[in-house]
Amino acid sequence: MSWLPPKRFRVLYAKWRTRYVEPAGDWIGRYDERTRKVEIDKALPKNAAGEVFMHELLHIVWCAVGLQRDERLREHGEQIVSAMAPTLFAVLRQNGMLK
Repeated sequence: MSWLPPKRFRVLYAKWRTRYVEPAGDWIGRYDERTRKVEIDKALPKNAAGEVFMHELLHIVWCAVGLQRDERLREHGEQIVSAMAPTLFAVLRQNGMLK
């Protein structure tokens, strides 16, 4: 099964958009709190795009709940998100939660 991230989604009350772009750097995904956009490398296969989206979504949630303000956690945010995103994506896929 392949899954594509939603074009539009909400995190709490904030409306976000997903865009597929040609990256201007060495990243494959990123988010921007100011514009509320998730950008994903358009060359990625569908499931890879889904996993990258999950990674960026976890960053957004991390910020939405205020974890980026905790100095002790801030330096580990990327490591934690990188560890959790592939597993969360796999769990959702394995349990039919991604259609």
